[in-house]
Amino acid sequence: MEIIAYKIIIRGRVTGVCFRHYSVVKAAEFKTITGYIRNRSYSEVETLVQGAPAEVKAFMNWLKHGPPSARVEEFIPTREEPNSNYRSYSIVL
Repeated sequence: MEIIAYKIIIRGRVTGVCFRHYSVVKAAEFKTITGYIRNRSYSEVETLVQGAPAEVKAFMNWLKHGPPSARVEEFIPTREEPNSNYRSYSIVL
């Protein structure tokens, strides 16, 4: 199975609005999504998303908006090499 990966910086009202929690729940709806999400600053999160191309693209479309209480102002994806060390999608503190 083909696996693709993206590291994404998301800026806006993305902390204090359960963005990370909702991301983990949403990722669980897909079968192949692995990686992590973490806060980088008060208004920025970083995520590594990898999995089957269709699922990664669908998850990235959700990340562009996030949960209802979030406001995404910038969405900056960078293609990465897949990393087989990730077995799930989780919150990194």
